[in-house]
Amino acid sequence: MAVAIWILFLLSTVCGLWTLMALTGTLAPISAPQLLSEQDVTALGDSPRESRRLEIGGNVRTPSTCQIVTFGLAVLLTIVYVPLAVLIHKPPQPPRTPCCTCSCCPVSKPQ
Repeated sequence: MAVAIWILFLLSTVCGLWTLMALTGTLAPISAPQLLSEQDVTALGDSPRESRRLEIGGNVRTPSTCQIVTFGLAVLLTIVYVPLAVLIHKPPQPPRTPCCTCSCCPVSKPQ
């Protein structure tokens, strides 16, 4: 179960990087739109200072959803796994070897 948790955290990190790359591509595309001159803007009836509305599409939503889901599952499994591992885990007992050959030691007495 611990390996599955680590894999989910790793997938969450990969999805996070994917999300950052998608956001970068959305905010700074390779082919920048052509800027309009003031005459073109006035002819279209828009204000030259009017800002465009930014649309976040599926190219960003999909990886961000994957990141949220994988991270949430990893945290949930960690919350379940850690208490179980602590409660169930029994430390190994050291081997009980006789310290001497006398019959007075409780370890050296035959069972």
